[in-house]
Amino acid sequence: MQEKIPKYKKVKQEIIKLIKQKGLTPGDSIPTEAELSELFAVSRNTVRLAVDELVYAELLERRQGSGTYIVEKKTQDNESGRLIGVVHHSITDNIYPHVIRGIDESLHNQGYSMVLSTSNRDKKREIINIKRLLKERIKGLILEPYASASISASDELVKIITDASIPVVLIHCELPFLSLSSVNIDDWKTGYQAASYLIERGHKHIGCIYKKNTQAGTERFKGFLQAIKDNGLKENPDYYASFLEKDEHGNPGASLALQMASLSSPPTAIFFYNDETAIKGIMALIKKGIRIPEDISVIGHDDLPQSAITNPPLTTFSHPKDILGRWAADLVIQEINDPFSIPKAIRARSTLIERKSVKNMGQS
Repeated sequence: MQEKIPKYKKVKQEIIKLIKQKGLTPGDSIPTEAELSELFAVSRNTVRLAVDELVYAELLERRQGSGTYIVEKKTQDNESGRLIGVVHHSITDNIYPHVIRGIDESLHNQGYSMVLSTSNRDKKREIINIKRLLKERIKGLILEPYASASISASDELVKIITDASIPVVLIHCELPFLSLSSVNIDDWKTGYQAASYLIERGHKHIGCIYKKNTQAGTERFKGFLQAIKDNGLKENPDYYASFLEKDEHGNPGASLALQMASLSSPPTAIFFYNDETAIKGIMALIKKGIRIPEDISVIGHDDLPQSAITNPPLTTFSHPKDILGRWAADLVIQEINDPFSIPKAIRARSTLIERKSVKNMGQS
């Protein structure tokens, strides 16, 4: 059964879009409940619930006997009115310190302060942290949720952020059932490019190791598989291995790479969905006497600083890191300044960075 969010939540977003499209400004009235009911083909009660939320958020006000009007945005110069919550599942691993630094710099430059909280890859803790931040009257929320690929419309997280009535911007995640701004990588495209690059260099037996409960991992794998199909190569399930976010402390990059290498017919190349996993995989393979790239080629994603100094240096794809964080901060402030702005989805393209970890099979 397809999961749905309440109809009045969707109508709320449609009212916001309508206000923006009509160019309505503070002091202007919006269409009546009867008119909105007819326009959106919903009951007047559904419209009333949607308008109630916008009134509660102080975006609209009802004037008895007159109608519903757009409210002048209140300015808040005190420090407590200029706090932005940032909730992330990790603040130390991989690219995340760079992303958070970009958020902090942009917020600071625009007169806001960041309140940072980590869920430490714990969904319950994530919920608790968001609730605590909302009690602090934050003006916006930037969120990279834990296990983004497994979020459904019925999750408690979804209810909390839709009820929050503040701007919410997602990082490395898009939720099609919510109208929220997001900043992301074109992960499907990156996966497709990674497989295509390896195929162009003569590889026909190509593995992929990815995290399956994050959107980055699943989308990169989907793009990877499509390139395999488009180039007429046969899919081999033994060459595809996934792990969960909770498994990361067990070093899955190493264990899964060794598992593939031990096959009777191992892959000649492996696409690791990120550099952190790739570097651990390389170290484990070399320790077992497997040469990179002579025996197995490796390609990653993120261009971590250590990627350039691994032995051999890792061929990878770029990630905007700090810039992506600044984009997220800019979006949340834009939506604070213009509560009726239409949510935006920013997708960055990754660029291939060629180093020494991929062998050209056509060369001796």
